[in-house]
Amino acid sequence: MLGLLVPTLASAAYSLSATEAAVLEAVLRDELDTYLQGGNSLIGARLGLPAATAETVSRAYANGPTARFPASLDVTMLIAGPVDAGKRTNGRIVSFATSGSPTVQAQLPAGLLPAPRLALACSRMELIDESPTFMDCRDGALAGKEETARLKRDLDDFYLGKPTAVQVSQLAVNISVYASLLAPGHGCPKDIETCRQAIQAVDGASQSKQLPAIVRRFQRAGLDLSPYQGDKAVAAPNR
Repeated sequence: MLGLLVPTLASAAYSLSATEAAVLEAVLRDELDTYLQGGNSLIGARLGLPAATAETVSRAYANGPTARFPASLDVTMLIAGPVDAGKRTNGRIVSFATSGSPTVQAQLPAGLLPAPRLALACSRMELIDESPTFMDCRDGALAGKEETARLKRDLDDFYLGKPTAVQVSQLAVNISVYASLLAPGHGCPKDIETCRQAIQAVDGASQSKQLPAIVRRFQRAGLDLSPYQGDKAVAAPNR
């Protein structure tokens, strides 16, 4: 039925190898974990959420507000870190556990209970009694999980030959490049740390050599690489 309705998609489809599927799963898990830890991630970029750990914020305000770190901020960002259960001031304000002063606090959104670790997307911050306090927050973990699911759907669309954003085609190319170069025993996706180490062990020269073969493989499958190739042309106009 699908082939009758959409014949172009029937001929433009790419089946992931077992290793590619494992690397894809591991990459998505790692992206979500990085996001939840308050690091820079594709998930955060897609959500338009700059991220920071509570520890980083505490250090930034260790000497009080400055021109770079003012007493109030009106910017939506992700704040993440372990929670200090012993410093709760009321039912909605939680304090993050940090190595020094000042204490970093956040206002829980309605319906979200305190947890050992939190990732909150908050739209403003104010210094209250010298403590950076994040307010107007929502559950950043839920937003991250939902965005990860959307990214997986976008990748599925890419493998069906549908047009996607350049971030998606770049990620798909990188996944296949790494999958083709991983050593045996890479651990993907069940052992995320072993998988991460195996990916990091792939050297840049090998990646560059393998890249054209992956691009040709995707082209033969009829996948839409126009955003990816256009981005590469902009990055290297003289090549």
